[in-house]
Amino acid sequence: MGSTSTAGDEVSVQVGELKVQGFIHPSTKVANYLGIQYATIPARFRQSKATHLSAQSGVLDATQYGPRCPQLTVNRPETAHLYEGVRRSSEYPVDEFGCLRLNIYVPEGSHGPLPVVVWIHGGGFIFGDGNSEFDGNYLVQHSVEKGKPVVYVAMNYRLGFFGFLASKELRAEAEASGETPFSNMAMHDQRVALLWIQEHIQHFGGDPANVTIAGESAGGWSVLAHMRSDVPVCQRGMILSSPNLDFPKPEEAQETFDELVASAGVAESASAEEKLKALRNLDSMEIVKLMVPRLATPLWDDKWFVHQDGKKPIAGPAPFAPWVEGVVVGSTRDEAALFGLGLWKTWTSQQFEDRVLSSFSDRQLAQELADAYGISASAPAEKCLAGFVAMGTDSIFSGLPYIVAEHSAESSSPPVSLYRFDQADTFEQSPLKGYAYHALDNAFFCRLPAVAGPKADPNTRETANRLSRAILDFAHGSQPWEAYGAKHTILVFNGMDTRSEEMSEQDRWRRVTMSGDLARAKGTWRSGNKLLGVRHSSMDKA
Repeated sequence: MGSTSTAGDEVSVQVGELKVQGFIHPSTKVANYLGIQYATIPARFRQSKATHLSAQSGVLDATQYGPRCPQLTVNRPETAHLYEGVRRSSEYPVDEFGCLRLNIYVPEGSHGPLPVVVWIHGGGFIFGDGNSEFDGNYLVQHSVEKGKPVVYVAMNYRLGFFGFLASKELRAEAEASGETPFSNMAMHDQRVALLWIQEHIQHFGGDPANVTIAGESAGGWSVLAHMRSDVPVCQRGMILSSPNLDFPKPEEAQETFDELVASAGVAESASAEEKLKALRNLDSMEIVKLMVPRLATPLWDDKWFVHQDGKKPIAGPAPFAPWVEGVVVGSTRDEAALFGLGLWKTWTSQQFEDRVLSSFSDRQLAQELADAYGISASAPAEKCLAGFVAMGTDSIFSGLPYIVAEHSAESSSPPVSLYRFDQADTFEQSPLKGYAYHALDNAFFCRLPAVAGPKADPNTRETANRLSRAILDFAHGSQPWEAYGAKHTILVFNGMDTRSEEMSEQDRWRRVTMSGDLARAKGTWRSGNKLLGVRHSSMDKA
């Protein structure tokens, strides 16, 4: 660890000729080093280049959160109660070329080396950041109190077209520059950040050889993707609510690029250099607006997913990289509720049936699913709503943990522990009260005061405590509960009723879609998005 000095609420580490200036959080007594730039971006759509603290001198101010990648403001008012007293993401500036930042939280006076927990935020790969909504102060403070201290790091990375645009033109440019032509610049950003942590974290009291990466939604997908790559960036991974995305076909990715070029007013016959120049001359917020109303979709990359079959979604089945020592993966009980519950409550039974039947090209398959989930024009609307939320949840999220774990149980893969997050929102003012919806568990992971503080509901606080115990045990090298195996055991997080549960059968979605001829189920991963009215880049063309 670099030399550390404290003066009042100030704290710093010395790395060669550079002094990194942070501060001690007044209530948690955790050292905060915020907004550290881990990489630079030479040009739009080009690969980021790592910075090195040892090559710098003077004083680096690490007392403020850094800018976010350009994005539209997404502040969900329905979840504002979870962030009471927390500065929301929309309050931070955006900066396309200065957004590659990370935030480090360290127990005060730590001499290390301590296990490191790295958080990768979600947001459909188009919005979000690793700033104050994922404040690490509370988890680190709790880790000290429980005698299992950790260093916590949260990162920002490029989003939307800035991070997920691929084409033959960009590939040729990368090759001409002597670079590996990765399809997903955002994933490369994350890799650079994780390698930066391995290089520098010892100066902050962390152990570069003991890293657990964790993420939710798009961040959970990212964790899984890193553990399927050939670059060892961690020892363990926690995958929260990852969508089971289908990779867009190469021609779909090219079509997206061509559409973007056309929107910039460039002729199809223009040279590759002219096309790229035009895109780079657009204002960053113009690029953001061209993404609307889609979420970004990571692309297949055979130079990255070396343990993965490109004809299958990210869940696999496929092995983990040989350097992965342990995995935790799960989802919330009512993931889909976040994406439209208020609207769906107004639907008639006929509307539910129509949406299901119109979301699949195979009418017979659609009808079997509607029957399995109790969705019918003749059923009560309340029953259809419950079935629709369950179907949406199963189609995109809840099947992935089992696909990952079932393959691991049959191979020499590392242990995989499964969970389901049943803790519902209990806040009276919440329009989602009673549901364990997508992203609800973020506040619990970070132990935000609304759910884990002294004034929190005792049951939600117990859920936060149980989840924190699992995180800290896992970061310290122990599988937090038994691995999924012949007994099909998972852990259910639900306050005082947190328990182990044996899953006796598959979810209804997989039971119907994966029965019989596999060709019959082709495209059902994309149909789940159609069910919920979610559009992913390229994927809505199926």
